Amino acid sequence: YNDSNANSKPSIEQIQKLEQIGMVWDVEDYNWKKNYCLAKEYYNTHGNLHIPQRYETEDGERLGLWIRRQRRMFSGKTNKKLSTDRIALLNEIGMIWS
Repeated sequence: YNDSNANSKPSIEQIQKLEQIGMVWDVEDYNWKKNYCLAKEYYNTHGNLHIPQRYETEDGERLGLWIRRQRRMFSGKTNKKLSTDRIALLNEIGMIWS
């Protein structure tokens, strides 16, 4: 270990190697996309996004709460806002905003 390299950025080769083994650089974005895919799967199965707040997937993902958070962000009830891209994606799968 060399302390002089402690603050250096990884090389492109190092980044590529990390990505090959599944490195997630933006955990928030990764989690959003994962939950969006679960919501899309729910929509494809049920034809709607009337997801009960307490609904959990077979893997234990709390999809009902995630949908609720998206609605709260959309309506401005939180400090975080949904991007227009995410709003469009949710609209594509029949998001109910109210």
